[in-house]
Amino acid sequence: MKKLILLSVIALFLISANAQQTVDELNKLLEATNAGWVAKESYLTHMNPIERQKMLGLLRGMDLESAVEETTFRDIVPEGSYLTKYTPVRPSQGECGSCYAFGAVAAYESYCMVKGLGSRDASEQHFMMQANGCNGWYLGSSMSLMKSKGVTSESCCGYKGYQANCPAGCSVTYQSSGYGQTSGKTNIQNALREQGAIYVGFVVFTDFYDYGTGYYTHKSGGEEGGHAVAIIGYDDSGWRVKNSWGPSWGESGTFRIAYSQMDNEVGFASSGFGGGYYITGVTK
Repeated sequence: MKKLILLSVIALFLISANAQQTVDELNKLLEATNAGWVAKESYLTHMNPIERQKMLGLLRGMDLESAVEETTFRDIVPEGSYLTKYTPVRPSQGECGSCYAFGAVAAYESYCMVKGLGSRDASEQHFMMQANGCNGWYLGSSMSLMKSKGVTSESCCGYKGYQANCPAGCSVTYQSSGYGQTSGKTNIQNALREQGAIYVGFVVFTDFYDYGTGYYTHKSGGEEGGHAVAIIGYDDSGWRVKNSWGPSWGESGTFRIAYSQMDNEVGFASSGFGGGYYITGVTK
């Protein structure tokens, strides 16, 4: 038994050492290429590839039934930087492809704060259990669900990180009356200022898991899958984004990403995922 424990400790040490070496090597690459961001070891660093892919969950394309006419905002480039109102970063989604629920709820909650409707705490668990659970979903379909069904409160149905129904007594507390869709840097910036957080998707590559600080640009690693997030701000260099991997990851649970990543393989807020979605009104 003692030998087994010792071997387990040694194995964990080797995994940790290898992970740190990988982060160190990535930072050398980032420095050599003037990448504009720094890698940092996190709990994701120590996950195996299968576990980490479960931290994603956005499906590409869009459900045609949820399609809305694309909005073009006034052709004004907002100057300087801007940060919308948003609710605190949640604990991590865990090994469950529910990022779509976190992003949609973030957009709803932000809209309510921007429009002076108070701070609301909607249930990601209830949202995903009405959708596709831990198996991922589309941006447009998520917005459609928020309008057609709505969700209960977090206090009635707390997030579990796995598929489990909410208590029978939970009723719909929060619901939108509509949503819009737009695309392109300037349109999304204007939508952010007027409607609150913008719900978008992008392709995660392996180096993104170890993001620490700065403006992310893809520099190494292969494609991992689609991920849903909520844009909460911008400046002259890029977007500030609310993630669903917990407050210990990245910049207190958020990250910054360069505008250049909208038009490359990362496809941040690109048409491949339906562009950017936002709430236009609420019924509850």
